[in-house]
Amino acid sequence: MHKQDGFTMIELVMVIVILGILAAVAIPRFMDMRSDAEKSVVTSLVGSLRTARGLAYSKLVLCGGLYGGGGSPLHMGHFVRLDNNPPQEFTCTSGSITGHTMGFDGIRDSLLLNSSADILDSISGDIMTLNTKTGRTVTITHDSTAGNITWVATPSY
Repeated sequence: MHKQDGFTMIELVMVIVILGILAAVAIPRFMDMRSDAEKSVVTSLVGSLRTARGLAYSKLVLCGGLYGGGGSPLHMGHFVRLDNNPPQEFTCTSGSITGHTMGFDGIRDSLLLNSSADILDSISGDIMTLNTKTGRTVTITHDSTAGNITWVATPSY
C-alpha cells in the first residue's frame, strides 16, 4: 500500500465551513468597533468644543467684553477655526475678541466621510453638521445663550 499525502475533500470542506462561521461572527464585531471608535471621536470633539468655548468665554471676560446682557452672544464661529492653520492667539480690541481656540485639521481625516470637505460649509449659525465615514450625520448644536453644546447622530450609534 502506498501512503498518500494531502487532505481529503471532506477535510477541506470542513475547514472552509469553519472559516465561514468564524467570518460570519467576526465581521459584525469589527464593524461595530468602527462605529464605537467613531462615536468616541465625536464625543471627544464635543468635549474639545466645550473646552474651546470655555476658553473663549474666559478670554472675552478678561478682555472686558460683555456676554449676554448688553453684549452679543458667543457663537461657534468665535471659538472654532475652520481651516488647516493652527489656532490663533486671542487679541482684545475694545471689548471684543478675535482668534480661535480650536482647529479642525486633525479631525477631518479621522471622522469625516470627505476628508477634504470645508468645515465652513457644515456650520450654519450655531449648528454644525458633519457626514461621517460610517454614513451617519452628526449634528452639533451650540446654545449661545446657555452655553451648552450637544450632539445627535442620525442614525444613532
